[in-house]
Amino acid sequence: MPNPSPPNAPTIQIFSPSDGGYYFPGTQALAFYTCSSYVTFIVSCTGNAPSGTQLDLTAAGTHTFTVSAVDGDGRTATASVTYQVLDLTAPRITFRTPSDGATYDLGSQVTVDFSCDDPNGSGVAFCFGDRPNGAPLDTSQAGSHTFTVRTADNAGNYREATATYNVVEPTHPPSIVISSPADGAAYTLGATVLASCSASSKLVACDGTVADGAAIDTGSIGTKSFAVHAADANGKSASLTNTYSVIYAFSSFGTPVSASGSIDTAKAGDAIPLKFSLSGDQGLGVVTRATWQPASCADWSAQGAAAAGRVTLSYSASSDRYLALADTDSRWKKSCRTLDLELADGTHHTVHAHFTN
Repeated sequence: MPNPSPPNAPTIQIFSPSDGGYYFPGTQALAFYTCSSYVTFIVSCTGNAPSGTQLDLTAAGTHTFTVSAVDGDGRTATASVTYQVLDLTAPRITFRTPSDGATYDLGSQVTVDFSCDDPNGSGVAFCFGDRPNGAPLDTSQAGSHTFTVRTADNAGNYREATATYNVVEPTHPPSIVISSPADGAAYTLGATVLASCSASSKLVACDGTVADGAAIDTGSIGTKSFAVHAADANGKSASLTNTYSVIYAFSSFGTPVSASGSIDTAKAGDAIPLKFSLSGDQGLGVVTRATWQPASCADWSAQGAAAAGRVTLSYSASSDRYLALADTDSRWKKSCRTLDLELADGTHHTVHAHFTN
């Protein structure tokens, strides 16, 4: 209806929405109104929606539609009508726990969690389930169970929904065995090593870094890992990782080093030639460190701190052998020392040298 206005104020007529009218949500209904003046012209005539456009019928409840007018002399007027958008839709129910189709272990501690909402509606009047939110879900017996939630809105629309869940005897996660690569094992560079793993129970999936029976990675030196993940039909899962290393295919030192790994007549001050093979040219960075340590000539036990040594390395393709020339000190006469060569793969190879002169 019009608000109090000065004499000769604009006249407003609202044809749609109709005052006290009822509308179904989501239907098509246009706003329609006019503004007029008996004494001058209309400068503006505006409502909540432009005349000829769709009314907002999305939210249920009582709505007010207002139109304001201004004439050429500055006089103003307003008029309003109220209308109802009917609420015909029941509230929504959302299950979080239990979720429909969920499986829980017998006797497990599970908390009920659900909610109801009434978007664009008249509001939720009540929302309750077989047990209240925060209460423990019934997992006391194995088998199929139901949980029902009931709700209604302030317009009287009612809904109920049921989630079905299963309670099963608890099962243990799959037990994984990785036979190859063995945890902590060392394999030579380029060796063919096949993955071998197994898992207990009826599996849905058992996946490794490579497939069971396929070759694992031995293409470069270093520490590597092989992981297996297994899952069973009850949703239980397990993972296991074995770590292995890839090392050079090192052959024993050749002459003048004896089969026992010693040089019995080394000359102090002369470089000691150490010959070995790594099954191919692996580059000249294969030796990362060399150290000399004083030792007992009787049992080669250490008798002092180790000190860095100097090694000159070369490789012969024709013999597929490396030659490492290890410098010695002329002051080492009549002593025994142990030479340790550390390779880039992390392995250590020692030679016992008895300096007789």
